[in-house]
This record gives sequence, structure tokens and C-alpha cells, in this order.
Amino acid sequence: MLELVEACINDLVKTFLATPYLFYTESDIHCYFYKLISKRLECSGFGLYETLDKKHSGLLHKEYPTKKRYAQKRLKEDPTGRRGHFDLCIWNPEEISKRLFRRRNPKQINKEQQTYLAFEFFLAEGAEESNLEHAIRHTKWDILKLKDNEVKYGYILFFARDWNFKESFLNKMKEEKIHQISPWFMLRIIMVRYSLKD
Repeated sequence: MLELVEACINDLVKTFLATPYLFYTESDIHCYFYKLISKRLECSGFGLYETLDKKHSGLLHKEYPTKKRYAQKRLKEDPTGRRGHFDLCIWNPEEISKRLFRRRNPKQINKEQQTYLAFEFFLAEGAEESNLEHAIRHTKWDILKLKDNEVKYGYILFFARDWNFKESFLNKMKEEKIHQISPWFMLRIIMVRYSLKD
């Protein structure tokens, strides 16, 4: 399945590099990627799976909740906070039949599906310094969600156009020691620079 996912990521990157304004918002990127993966999963024989509670579902889901709860403003885990959500995720096909489609009470949290692959996206653009701060904060939030929550393979796909802060952003991410999160965590930065006058 990893080869399938990597092929979809490469297709998305090629599309963004060739036509960066095909995507009006980050949500457009989610939708485009969802379509790519959905089609590839179906063509590869990944169909519907039966859950422990006899529901039939596919592997790919948008805005699937994290198992942990957070105080998002403080970027901290907080058992009294709210659950986060992954932009996109793929459930573990080997675990689906042993887990619930959706929990009925908080005590069943560990019976929810395993997020085998999780994807977070960001679309950076603009020349204001506040855009850099937003990108850093957004990425820290994504990293926090990907650190645990039973995520086997975590991806942050960071797209930028007309954005001048790549070096500052990378330096800040080095300070966060993101390479120590997991051997299967990937932050991929895809940047296209066009003149803001165009």
C-alpha cells in the first residue's frame, strides 16, 4: 500500500508544480488527493471491509478523529480538550474486522479504527510575516496529531506558492526536531515561486 500512496503523492506534486493555481484552497488539494487515492485503492482491490459492529466501509476517510484530546491553542495534549482530526487517513485493513466503525462511548476509544496512514496538508502563500507564523503553528499542530494516535505512517504535505519564507520555515522545523518523531514520519515541502505581479 505504501507504493500506491507514494505514487499518488508524486502525482499530486507533479500536478501542483505544473498547475499550482488549479487549487484555490487547501481543501481543493485534499479533494484532489482523495480522488487519486480512492481510484488507486479501488483499482488495487481494496474494496469494502466489515467492521466489528458489522458496518461496511472503505479504507479512506476525510477528517477522521484522533484518539487523543488536545488544547489546540496551547498545542498540548489535554484529556479534557477536544479531539483533533486528520485531513485524510487510511485505516489498517488488517485491523478493521477487530474494531468498531464508530465508538458509542468514551471507554471504547481504543476500539476505534487504527489510522494506518495519516495525511495533513498545508497551502502557504502570501508575503506577510504572519503567513510564516501561521505555517509554523499549523505544522506544529499537525505534528502533534501525527506523533501518536496509532498512526503507522504520517505525512505532512506542505505546498507553497508565492511564498518567501522557505528557509525561515525550515530552520524553525529543525528546531522542533521533527526528524525524531518517527522513522515513518515525512514532511514534504513542495514550493512553486511565481511573481506576485503575474
